[in-house]
Amino acid sequence: EEVGEEEGQVIEDVKGEEASVETEESVQVEAEASLTDETPEEVTDSVEDEEITLEEEQEDDPVEVDDDLVESTEVLEKEVAEEVESTTNDEALKRKTLEGMTTKKLKEKLKSAGLPTDGRKADLIQRLMDVE
Repeated sequence: EEVGEEEGQVIEDVKGEEASVETEESVQVEAEASLTDETPEEVTDSVEDEEITLEEEQEDDPVEVDDDLVESTEVLEKEVAEEVESTTNDEALKRKTLEGMTTKKLKEKLKSAGLPTDGRKADLIQRLMDVE
């Protein structure tokens, strides 16, 4: 029952807002009509015609493309892709190198870096990967 009352209040609020917007629009139309020799209906028709004309103009205008910007974007995308690939390759090489080390050597590297030396070999490798 409380939900029903709340929903009713929300509906009333929305109706009030819609009425307020309609009133505001009609006041604007009447104000514009008072500045010209047109009736409010003629002002409304004129505004609708202007909106349609504007939409038609926007549809007819082709979008201008800046070729230099497109080329720059393509170059940047390629550079980023190469950097990502390089970073991925570097990380893979680093992991491979660490995997080739003994657990004792990994623990020595961790100790010299001031990091914990406990855990399995995979944990030690991941800890070193995260730091370097």
